[in-house]
Amino acid sequence: MALHEGRDARRGPGQKVGEPGDLPTLGIMMLNTRFPRVLGDIGNPATFDFPVRYQVIEQATVDRVVRPDQPAADLVEPMVRAAEHLAEAGVVGLTTSCGFFAAWQAELAARCPLPIVASSLCQIPLVQAMLPEGQRVGVLTVDARKLSPSHFATVGAPTDTPFVGT
Repeated sequence: MALHEGRDARRGPGQKVGEPGDLPTLGIMMLNTRFPRVLGDIGNPATFDFPVRYQVIEQATVDRVVRPDQPAADLVEPMVRAAEHLAEAGVVGLTTSCGFFAAWQAELAARCPLPIVASSLCQIPLVQAMLPEGQRVGVLTVDARKLSPSHFATVGAPTDTPFVGT
């Protein structure tokens, strides 16, 4: 697992050590990918106005995570170790860089030492509750062929949530 830090892991821009107002740090467990992380992408630390700390999960490749069927069960242990490492580094919460991590939300929530939102799909029930009657949440995905009803079910979202993607 590789560690990458964004801004200073405990302070906001321009803050000095020990100044009041130190910002909490978010831990981000990263899929092992090699593509540019543009501004706005979770993998670009400049996206955030608060400190972030990254942990790449080397075993978590696209082929092993972005799947319509059962996810690779042997990825749970490296994810839990990454969460523990980030917790030891002082982060206050955890998330990941890929919506397909939804497959492990329940197990990670049970085993990680901090609160975790394993996938942006976890937001679906909350956003759906905010919408007027008759409107639905929709999902954009990197690979529509591999997103399945089970990904929605694992995060408590309707299994018929509409989605589109490549």
